[in-house]
Amino acid sequence: MTPDSIPAAPAPQQQRRRGPAIGHPVGRHALADIAAITTLLAIGVLAFGPVLAWTAGLRAGAVGVMVALDLALLASWRRWSGLTTMNVGVIAYLLFGGVAALPETTVAGAIPTLDTLRRLAQLTYAAWRDLLTASLPASTFIGPAVVPYLAALLLGTLAYWSALRGARPLLAVPTALALLVVGILWGTQQAPYALAQGLAFAAIALTWAAWRAQRRTGRGTTESGAAADGAVFHDVRRAGMLGPQVAAVAGLLVLGIAVAAAAAPALTPQVRHVLRDDVVPPLEPSQYPSPLTRYRHLERDLAAEPLLTAVGLPAGARVRIATMDAFDGNVYRVDAASAGFQRAGEHIDSATGLDGPTATVTITVSGLTGEWVPTVGATRGVRFGGPRAGALADGLHYNPLTGTAISPAGIGADTTYALDAVIAPRPADAAIAAAVPANAALPAPQKVPGVLRDVTARAVGPATSPAEQLTRIRDFLRAGYYSDGSTSASPAGHTSARIASLLTQPALVGDEEQYAVTMALMARELGLPARVVLGFVPPSGTTSADAKPPAQGTAPTQPKAPASVTFTGADARVWVEVAFEGLGWVSYDPTPDRSKVPRTIEPKPKDEPKPQVLPPPEPPRESAPPPVKADESDRPADPVVDSSPLARILAVTGAVLGGLLLLAAPALLILAVKAVRRRRRRTAGSAADRIGHGWSEVVDRATDLGAPIPPRATRRETAAVIHDRYPAASSVALADRIDAHVFGRGEPTEHDVHELWQQVEEALARVSAAVPARQRWAGRLSLRSLRSLRFLPSHRRRSP
Repeated sequence: MTPDSIPAAPAPQQQRRRGPAIGHPVGRHALADIAAITTLLAIGVLAFGPVLAWTAGLRAGAVGVMVALDLALLASWRRWSGLTTMNVGVIAYLLFGGVAALPETTVAGAIPTLDTLRRLAQLTYAAWRDLLTASLPASTFIGPAVVPYLAALLLGTLAYWSALRGARPLLAVPTALALLVVGILWGTQQAPYALAQGLAFAAIALTWAAWRAQRRTGRGTTESGAAADGAVFHDVRRAGMLGPQVAAVAGLLVLGIAVAAAAAPALTPQVRHVLRDDVVPPLEPSQYPSPLTRYRHLERDLAAEPLLTAVGLPAGARVRIATMDAFDGNVYRVDAASAGFQRAGEHIDSATGLDGPTATVTITVSGLTGEWVPTVGATRGVRFGGPRAGALADGLHYNPLTGTAISPAGIGADTTYALDAVIAPRPADAAIAAAVPANAALPAPQKVPGVLRDVTARAVGPATSPAEQLTRIRDFLRAGYYSDGSTSASPAGHTSARIASLLTQPALVGDEEQYAVTMALMARELGLPARVVLGFVPPSGTTSADAKPPAQGTAPTQPKAPASVTFTGADARVWVEVAFEGLGWVSYDPTPDRSKVPRTIEPKPKDEPKPQVLPPPEPPRESAPPPVKADESDRPADPVVDSSPLARILAVTGAVLGGLLLLAAPALLILAVKAVRRRRRRTAGSAADRIGHGWSEVVDRATDLGAPIPPRATRRETAAVIHDRYPAASSVALADRIDAHVFGRGEPTEHDVHELWQQVEEALARVSAAVPARQRWAGRLSLRSLRSLRFLPSHRRRSP
């Protein structure tokens, strides 16, 4: 008799419960299962490629799949329980997370550091949000790559576990499909290989499922006659049944793939919907003061102050500080609802569709401060330098729709960065005249001056086309006078009252802030999408946004860039942009020439000092923190928390302990549930019930330690099984005493309950003492006794 036909093998039910024996080799069928599941998981990992620039996403997902396979093989070989597998999986996650997703935090790209462990603990939940809010590709940030690694590790382990050990191996298919779904939902709108991925997944999943189901059918059909027919005949017959059916399934799949591939271009949309379309980024630009309120301070107080220097700026290009698209009656500000800010880094996929020459501009900040980061054109990437590069890069957000960048860390005299940008030339006048306004989503202006409508109608006159209307409005405003308030009565600000005053004076008098806001509101009155931009214009070269552009045929040639341009406050400008279909945002300069000053107002001597006193507080006072009051000066917390070594140690220690507590939460929960169950058994119910509950505690302890307790056995039968494994526990005698109290005449006394529970405690201690310490801890964390969730079972109905 061969070893394969020895009839003394364990019962099939026991085999399925315990899994393969230690040292059991992986058979050819198991290798086929592993190959199929690995292929399905690899298809899911490919979905993370576009969002993480392929290399980072594929590396993280591949490491997760490999760790999941090794973990499932070890669990199958060593017959680990689900809890043990989970604990080892947590260790594997921390051990290989650095090389998979956080190589920047490791030693030699592989050995995890304390920073690696801290980040991995935090990113188990934060990475999912970061991947949705980061600008593309997300691989430029530290953290989002944890998503494909963690998803592949978790779902891969479940898929391999189901295929190798589970009673329902076909559950591996929806588990692997879940990885593909996660990759799609956390991915990008553009998916170049989506069709191929879906068809390949369906083909492999259906083929493997059919083969696996036929394997089980063949095993069930021949299992009873295997001893008589022989193992060789069994394998041959099973192979004969599998061949034609698998071939038929494969043929149907090939036909279905061909039909689907032919119909896909007509059925699939060009852009798919993903979660990042519905996620509102956490940055709220509306919490910062409007950058436009700083204009008067820039143009007058910092007129001669060097603010920033740009190297490599193309001729005629402008530097943008911020774009404002919402007017609330007090200020033009960045609207929170239409912000669209995303985390940005060295590579930004703005997807604006702008064409034009590219440039790399290096900006060095000297006197400019604030959260708004100056940009040029359509920015494609930002690389910070200097001592605060890390803080600025970590907080950098960019809005590709407005070309505005912001970093809560704030720029200052030590800020330097290089940005890559596309510089689109201004369209020709003929193209603007033939274009129609674009459908741009902008919030409706609030508290607009009532006089604006009549003035707009007067300025536009008989013009009907949008381009002609805008030209007339620009020319109407340019006919006014320029004043920064230093030599004439021209208050600062652009409130609704200030704009009304500008339009009702005998002559228009104001600065760029007021003229630009007025033109934007007049354009909005006509239903045209307009917004206001604050920035810098080079002191030399083309300073007007309405200057003649180069011919369209010469647009791809890059303008010659000067060596460097230093901007002062006098170079600050405010202009208007209007959206046209197919042309993008076209800029307009409505401000009169600065040399055109209101001479008729100049002789008034009493008007000159008033603007210096009456205007509202200067913008630096609005953007700077309020002065510290006397009763707040004794707060000791602010200067102490900054960079103390003790504070850093406490912060890191707290983060590590918090991460460890998070990882230990499942084990602590299991111990707490068992403690509550034991307390309720000892205190709830009648005296007879509490005595019976004591026996349930003994049975559950033996179950958690691995004793094969029959599900419907009587108390004496169960006691016999426990006695065979733990004879020192005297389980048979304890069961007889409990039966005597539970089924005896009369109600047991409280003394009987106390005495029986003391004996139960002794029995529990002896059962635990009979196994090694490692097995005792595994029993305490086992879930076997919790599966029925019967905290207070009934004992009166059980026969002895």
